[in-house]
Amino acid sequence: MNLHKKKNISLFRKYDEAIMHFKKCLGLTPRNPQTLIAIGFVHALQGNYGQAIEYLHQGLWLSPASSFAQTLLNKCFNMTQSKTYVETLPGLN
Repeated sequence: MNLHKKKNISLFRKYDEAIMHFKKCLGLTPRNPQTLIAIGFVHALQGNYGQAIEYLHQGLWLSPASSFAQTLLNKCFNMTQSKTYVETLPGLN
C-alpha cells in the first residue's frame, strides 16, 4: 500500500486503520520522518494530542525543516493547554 492510499484512509476517518498501516511502514523504515509525522497527524485528527506530540517530535528530530509538522505541533500544544485550562475551571469537573 502506498503512502497516498494511506493518507486517503485518514481522510475517510479510518484513523485506527491508518495508524496500523503507518506503523507497518515504520517496521520497514523505522526512522522515516514522513511516516512519524503522518502518525502524529492522524493522532491529532483523533484528538489524541499527547500521542500526536510524541510522534511529531520524533519526526521533527529527523526532519527539522518540516513546516507542516512544526505548525501541527504548535496546534497540538495549544489544544493540550486550552483543554487543561478548561478542565481546571471551577464548576466544570
